[in-house]
Amino acid sequence: MKKTLLIIIVNLLSLYGWSQREVISLTFNAKDSLTQSSLNLDSINVYNVTEDCDTTLFDAVSELTMDAIWVNLEEITIGASASFVVMQNTPNPFQGKTLVRIYLKNKGELNLEVYDNQGKRLSEYQNDFEKGWHLFSVATKTTQQLYLRVFDNSTLKTIKIMSIAPVSGDDRISYKGVTGQEDESLKSVTNETGFIFYLGNMLRYTAFVEGYHDNVLYDNPVSSETYTFVMLPITTIILPTVFTSPISEITRISAIGGGEVVSDGGATVTERGVCWSVNQNPDTDDEHTSDGSGTGSYTSNITGLVANTTYFVRSYATNNVGTSYGDQQIFTTLQNPVVPEVTTTVVTNITQTTAISGGNVISDGGATVTERGVCWSVNQNPTIGDNHTSDGGGTGSYTSNITGLEANTTYFVRSYATNNVGTSYGDQQIFTTLQNPVVPEVTTTVVTNITQTTATSGGNVITDGGATVTERGVCWSVNQNPTIGDNHTSDGSGTGSYTSNIIGLEANTTYFVRSYATNNVGTSYGDQQIFTTLQNPVIPEVTTTVVTNISQTTATSGGNVITDGGATVTERGVCWSTSENPTTADSHTSNGSGTGTYISNITGLVAETNYYVRAYATNSIGTSYGQNIAFVSQTTEASLTDFDGNIYSTIVIGNQEWLGENLKVTHYNNGAHIINAIDNNHWVGLNTGGYCWYNNDSATYGETYGATYNWYATVDERKLCPIGSHVPTDAEWTILETYLGGNSNNAGGKLKEEGLTHWYSPNTGATNESDFTGLPGGGRVSNGSYENLGYIAEWWSSTEINEFNGWSRVLSFGTASISRINYYKQVGLSVRCIIDAEDPVTLNIITIVASEIEQTTATSGGNITYDGGSSVTARGVCWSTSQNPTIDDSHTIDGEGSGIYSSSIVGLNAGTTYFVRAYAINSVGIYYGDNISFTTQIDDATLSDIDGNMYSTIVIGTQEWMGENLKVTHYNNGDEIPYITDYSQWWSLTTGAFCWYYNNEDIYRDTYGAMYNWLAVVDSRNLCPTGYHIPTDAEWMILGNFLGGNSNNAGGKLKETGLSHWNSPNTGATNETDFTGLPGGYRGTSSFYNLGVAGSWWSVNEFDNSNAWYSLLTKSSGNFDMHNVNKRIGISVRCLKD
Repeated sequence: MKKTLLIIIVNLLSLYGWSQREVISLTFNAKDSLTQSSLNLDSINVYNVTEDCDTTLFDAVSELTMDAIWVNLEEITIGASASFVVMQNTPNPFQGKTLVRIYLKNKGELNLEVYDNQGKRLSEYQNDFEKGWHLFSVATKTTQQLYLRVFDNSTLKTIKIMSIAPVSGDDRISYKGVTGQEDESLKSVTNETGFIFYLGNMLRYTAFVEGYHDNVLYDNPVSSETYTFVMLPITTIILPTVFTSPISEITRISAIGGGEVVSDGGATVTERGVCWSVNQNPDTDDEHTSDGSGTGSYTSNITGLVANTTYFVRSYATNNVGTSYGDQQIFTTLQNPVVPEVTTTVVTNITQTTAISGGNVISDGGATVTERGVCWSVNQNPTIGDNHTSDGGGTGSYTSNITGLEANTTYFVRSYATNNVGTSYGDQQIFTTLQNPVVPEVTTTVVTNITQTTATSGGNVITDGGATVTERGVCWSVNQNPTIGDNHTSDGSGTGSYTSNIIGLEANTTYFVRSYATNNVGTSYGDQQIFTTLQNPVIPEVTTTVVTNISQTTATSGGNVITDGGATVTERGVCWSTSENPTTADSHTSNGSGTGTYISNITGLVAETNYYVRAYATNSIGTSYGQNIAFVSQTTEASLTDFDGNIYSTIVIGNQEWLGENLKVTHYNNGAHIINAIDNNHWVGLNTGGYCWYNNDSATYGETYGATYNWYATVDERKLCPIGSHVPTDAEWTILETYLGGNSNNAGGKLKEEGLTHWYSPNTGATNESDFTGLPGGGRVSNGSYENLGYIAEWWSSTEINEFNGWSRVLSFGTASISRINYYKQVGLSVRCIIDAEDPVTLNIITIVASEIEQTTATSGGNITYDGGSSVTARGVCWSTSQNPTIDDSHTIDGEGSGIYSSSIVGLNAGTTYFVRAYAINSVGIYYGDNISFTTQIDDATLSDIDGNMYSTIVIGTQEWMGENLKVTHYNNGDEIPYITDYSQWWSLTTGAFCWYYNNEDIYRDTYGAMYNWLAVVDSRNLCPTGYHIPTDAEWMILGNFLGGNSNNAGGKLKETGLSHWNSPNTGATNETDFTGLPGGYRGTSSFYNLGVAGSWWSVNEFDNSNAWYSLLTKSSGNFDMHNVNKRIGISVRCLKD
């Protein structure tokens, strides 16, 4: 009868691959050792030596077979008694290196050891691991069968591994990491007996036949196998069969072994035990135990061993035939103890008298740690003979409290651990106790929110001085350096920023305020701030805006509330009357509240009437008024008539009066006919005045679009326009554009007729809010043809460009802009006349002295006391480092009209002298006020040279540089640096010298500094201010590298932006470092060169006897480069802080 047993077998095809599922058969039969006849097996016991489990096949037949299933890796389960699974290594055999996978049932410590076949330990590895699959690499430099021993505190596994080629280097075990196999995917598949088997396990088969001795075979099957047992009749006595148990509880001098006598060989086992030796295959002539008699399992105590020694152990059993031995086990005793291994914890929580450290006893050295702690001293390498703590025993981390220290003292600390061998020490840590506390450090916040009786300040406690800040706030007084004995606030405790409300002040009074902070040492004070409370409120200050847009019944004015007088302006506007000094009891507008400018629309006027207007502003104190301005409303129905009797309406736009439609006259004002050139060739050939109608069709186009004239007709001395008007100049067209706000404010759209009656779609931006009613009359081009009716409106100016061209103005159907275009003088365009202006009286403007001067900003302005009879269309201030600036320099635009205005000046350089002038523009031209100079403040971080020149400083990376070029004329000991202007004398010098670019100090000194030869740079009397020096070549390179080098625009980051000093294109300039490198040029053999093109600065390093290193920036590159040049060249110097 066939008996089938399901056994789990794993075929590991590769470490990360999967095996196939297949069934193998293990077949067992028996025969008589004497007769060779087949026997019926009573049973077969199958024992898994590796997994320590077994099962038995029963049946009295001549053949027993069990079927085994090979399954996938994820179907392995761990036996109930095992804490981990060791997979057979792969590849096996291997060449020098192989991989082993181990599955841990729970988190814990795991030990791996490799032994050779002589029992010598070749390598070991120990660590803590998480639950799950882990991968290890085993390498060996030997070629032989080895044993991998894996164990923890409850389970021991040993597998055979075969090395067939060595690896270079040492024998070693290394951890490769967590594998992708997850334990939760494992499935429990075992047979009903709980028996487990997978590839690599060793199986022991024991055959039982009645009347015969038991027989045993060993194998680790990987495919179907047939086993035949040769059975001895029990009448034949043989040696017993015994197996050796794994070795456990190994110490330095002892271990536990044992065995199992599975068969007595037909005669009573009279003695059994284990024998051991340092040589292989020990027997009972060696050291051995005697552990009773009979069959079954037994335990043996192995004693008298030597530490750190490898032993071989075999079980034995003796009957009257003789003594038999079990399989050999190998183990190594533990080493003799050494001093512990300990590390020192970093010192923390440091105060004046205490600190915290500790240690970690990594290993007890093989003997119990009885004491551990830290020891400390003011000398290096302290021991337990110095001050020390006692923090328990054993291994692991611990914390130590260090006490009894002195303030501001450096200490050395080491951990220690003691066992019965001695005391060991950890690494040394160094720390310094805190200083004894001092008063806190505090700064004062700038005073804000100033009223007549209150203000806001505060402070920032930067450090508590080593003791808790118990009170903080601000104190104030009308005397300097107030203390907490004066008025003060109390604003909490601790470090950090805080806000303080200052109350109980008197109006229009100057106060001094300081922050304070108190700890147990005392009270400290911050820097002093000064402020003045507001005056008690008065009536507002307001100015009146010049009257514009005057018609028969309306006009426009307004005002500027310069100050509210200390109380909110609740109403503002203008009032007007036919009598001087109107008030709000007269006609008036109401235009909101608050300070600033506003516009007022005056209505309900009577034509041709004199009026007076004043701005007003009201607060809780009362109403104030601006200056009185007179104006006259327009006469009724202004119109002009040309020589042909055509009547034209007029319109007022700003301070200009224009014809309200295009000119259509055919005679000059003296009655002479204007040539009507109908033929194209005739038109093209004209070099005198001529006109035509669009498409030569006056009936269709004349009344709507007017006539078309060449440029020669517009400047003919016989005059085109009606008497009292003229063809506008290019400048007069510009005044019109400016008044309408320019192209950024839809100036062209304000001139175009609305809708699509005459214009083609889209007629972009058309509003005709000026009443100019520009129509798209097209024109006649230089070949005589007509173009662009409905698309373009074009008008001549009387200003020529050259012999062939004149200026015009053009409106287009597709844009809201007005364009200034030059045309050939033969082209035919429309004409729109402008009324002649009366000769204006000169405008009067005053420049307001600069105030609120900072490093980069200031405030100025102007006062237009009379507009000269022509409205001011733009005003502001202009400034420069040169005298008499114009609007071609930096300038502001601050509205229009007469009166006082304020201007904010920005973009200045610190410590620089500027000139400022107020300006105003009316229809006559540009007027300037008087020239006023001022100097911006120096930077907060400054230094001065021996001449008293002040320099700003800048920080770039770890370096602090002067923010401008050196201009000193004396060495630091007071000796004059020779000032050499002559070229030949300069080039023949053998000592230091300086000069100014083109020997012109007035123009170039303040901007570019002085130029020095290299001999002055290295003179021992020193050029730079005390604490600063000329940079070395290496220091220049540190600067360049910090800025990212030339691949990152290092030079551009150092150059001043714009084209104020650099010539175009000034490539890459960002000046993000604030270095503000300027192109100061250089002095050569016979002249000065490269101003605006390049900036150069000396290094103290020479290149050779004749040349030295310098740094270079140029207009056309963002690079920062180092070059060498003759030492007699004159270039700039920039100093670096020591």
